[in-house]
Amino acid sequence: MKELFKTKNAEIQLIEDKGILVYRFIGDIADEEYFNIWKNVFSLTLEHKVFKFLADQSNIGKVGFSARAKVILKHLPAFKKELGEDITTAILTSNNMVNKAGVSYMTKAFQKLTSSSSHKYFDDESEAIEWLVEDSID
Repeated sequence: MKELFKTKNAEIQLIEDKGILVYRFIGDIADEEYFNIWKNVFSLTLEHKVFKFLADQSNIGKVGFSARAKVILKHLPAFKKELGEDITTAILTSNNMVNKAGVSYMTKAFQKLTSSSSHKYFDDESEAIEWLVEDSID
C-alpha cells in the first residue's frame, strides 16, 4: 500500500494494483480535523481516479454530529458530481454502538447522494478487499 496522507487521526493509502483507496479514522477527532480528513479523501480520490474504497472505521473514537453533517452538506454533493454514481465501498465497522450509528448515518447519506453505489460492512480487512476486487469483475 502506498501512503498518501497521514495524521494522528487518519491514514489514507492507495492499493495501486487494485485501484482501491483506503482511509482509516483513528481515535477522537475534532470537527475541523474530521472535515480536513474528508477533504483529503476527496481530493486524493479525484487525483488517483478511484471508484473503490475501503473505509476503516474500526478504530474511530468520538466525532461530532456537526462535523459529519458538514461533510455531507459540503463534500458529498461535489463528490457525486465528479465521480458519478458507480462507487463501491467496503466498510470496516467499530464495535462501539455510538460509532456504528455515526457510520450508518454517513453511509445512508452517501447512498442517497449516489443512488447506484454499493457498500457492504466487514469485520475483516482481507475479506473487504477481496469483495471490492470481485465487485469490479461482475
